[in-house]
Amino acid sequence: MLNIYERRNKYTPRSVTQEKIDAVLEEIKKRGHRKQASWTHGISERHFKSMVEMGEFDLENDNPDTMCAKMVQKLNNIELSDIQDCMHKIYSSRKGHKGCQWTLEKMYPRQFGNDSLLRELSEKFADLEKTIKGERSSEEGKG
Repeated sequence: MLNIYERRNKYTPRSVTQEKIDAVLEEIKKRGHRKQASWTHGISERHFKSMVEMGEFDLENDNPDTMCAKMVQKLNNIELSDIQDCMHKIYSSRKGHKGCQWTLEKMYPRQFGNDSLLRELSEKFADLEKTIKGERSSEEGKG
């Protein structure tokens, strides 16, 4: 499987225009699911996911001017707005808002799911393992 950088150079979204991306993001903003929103505008789910990965890669590597990076920024703004709306409803209700709590758990399981703390700990452990392996390989290269 190609890593994101190799895919970035090999696979560029030729058939996707800014107008299509804006239409998909507008559907998502109206509470549509990514899969149906992208398919409705002629973009496959896999293609959309690949574009999101490329955009995240571009943002991580200080390249925010690409079409994919701008799409990811807009998508994150939409998701942030949804999360803030639900959190406001939860905190403004005396007993909490069960519907919003359920929505956050299902739509954003990584941040709000039952095992979100376990996932976060697992990710930190994986990062630590990568760091340790990187230090070992650099020590072996010196010695």
